[in-house]
Amino acid sequence: MLRDAVIKISTEFTQALNEPYVKHPLADFIRDKAPKIITQVLPEKFKHYKTKGSSGLQDWAFSSGAWLGIFNPEITEGARQGYYLVYGFPAGTTEFIFGLGQGYTEAQSTYKSKWEEALERTAELMRLKVSSPFSKGFNTTQAKFDLDKSSKDRGYRVGYAFHKIYNSLALPSEQEMLNDLSQMLHAYEEIYSNGGRNLDFISTKKNKKKKKEYEEDEEDYQNPPQKKKLKKSPNSNELTAKEKSQIKTTTSSVRPREPGYGEEAKQLADYKCEISSSHETFIRRTDGNPYTEAHHLIPYSQYDYYADKKDLCIDRAVNIISLCPNCHRKIHHGNTNEIHDLIEIIYNKRGQKLFEAYECNLETLKSYY
Repeated sequence: MLRDAVIKISTEFTQALNEPYVKHPLADFIRDKAPKIITQVLPEKFKHYKTKGSSGLQDWAFSSGAWLGIFNPEITEGARQGYYLVYGFPAGTTEFIFGLGQGYTEAQSTYKSKWEEALERTAELMRLKVSSPFSKGFNTTQAKFDLDKSSKDRGYRVGYAFHKIYNSLALPSEQEMLNDLSQMLHAYEEIYSNGGRNLDFISTKKNKKKKKEYEEDEEDYQNPPQKKKLKKSPNSNELTAKEKSQIKTTTSSVRPREPGYGEEAKQLADYKCEISSSHETFIRRTDGNPYTEAHHLIPYSQYDYYADKKDLCIDRAVNIISLCPNCHRKIHHGNTNEIHDLIEIIYNKRGQKLFEAYECNLETLKSYY
C-alpha cells in the first residue's frame, strides 16, 4: 500500500517531467490518492494529522521535486513553514528521502542568506528532544544522495532532524516502511510535546497573522555577543538612570534588555544546564563552548512590577539562569507540575541570592509560571 505508492512516484516522476502537466495521472495521484493512502496507514493516534502531496503548482516541480507531507495541525498544515514528516522525490534518481524536515521557505524569509545555517541549528536542537528509541536507525547528518545535476533544490539536503534515504529499486518491505513511519511519528510528537523549536509559528482561525510561539524577548540572549560588546551585569539590582529613561510607559511591552548579561550568566554556570550538568547539548560554532540558553527566572512579564513598585531591574545575571534547550522549552511550554518541579530545583540552588536581590520566595516565583 504505502510501499506501492512511493515506488510509483519515485519510478515515474522523472519521465513524467517530459509530458504535459495538466490532468496528468501521476500528478493527480500525488495530489489526491497518495495522501489518502498515507492517511489510511497512519496509526489511530495520529489519524487527525493532515496529509498532502505536491508535484508542482501550474507545472511540474522540475527543481524541487514531488513530495508527500504529514502535518501535525497544531504546528503547521503546509510545507512552507514549521516542521513535519515528508517523503521527498527529486528528479533524475530512483532514490528518495523520508524524514523529519523543516519548511525552508519560512527560514529563507526570516534568515535570508543564512537560512541553511538556521535550519541546521534548529535540527540540532530538535534532536536533543527525542529519546533514542524513536531516532534509532535514522541519519542525523546532512542528507547526501544521488541527485541529478539539474536539481538545484538544497531543501533535499538541509534541515532534517532525522532522515533515511530509500531506493525504489531496493525498497524495504511494507512492514519495515510502516515501522519507520511510526518511529518518526513518535519522534515528531516528542519534539512537539517538549516545546517545539525556535522557528515555530502558530496560526489560529481568529488570528491569521504569523506569531512566534517561542518567547521572543529571550531570543536575543541566546547568541553570544561580540567580546568587545560584552557587558557585565551591574553589582546593584536597582534601575540605572539609563534604564529608567528607556522605559516608555507601564503599558508598553518594550523594556530595556542587555543580552551580555545572559552571556555572563552562562559563563558563571560554566556553560552547563543548571537543572542538571549531565544534560546533553552541543558545541557552539562561534567559540567552542557548550550551547546553553539564558532564561530570566523571574519572567520579563514581571518587569513592570519590580521596576515600578521596588525600583529594581530583573535584567541582571542574578536573575538569569543557564538551561539546556530542552529544559528551556519545558519551562516555557511544559505543564504546570513539570514547570514547578524545575523551579524548585533552581530555587534550591539560587533561591537565597534571588531572595536577597528581589525578596522573591519560592511560592511567589511559582505563581509567575
